[in-house]
Amino acid sequence: MESADKVGRFLLAAAKQPVAESEFRFLELNGGPALLVLSGSKPDTVFQLDVADGLIQCVYIVRNPDKLTAIAP
Repeated sequence: MESADKVGRFLLAAAKQPVAESEFRFLELNGGPALLVLSGSKPDTVFQLDVADGLIQCVYIVRNPDKLTAIAP
């Protein structure tokens, strides 16, 4: 997905779908800041931004439970 408009629309639509019993935490992941979304005290989603020259270059979203097992809440 490319273009700020398309990415923005996607993220806005995704944000409107609530996660049950959600809690948010900021953490450092892969050397940069990330947002961890917990559902029922278990990792549900990780958001991480790649920023260069003050602009978002890439948005990383991980929801695969197998990849989130290493992240302690």
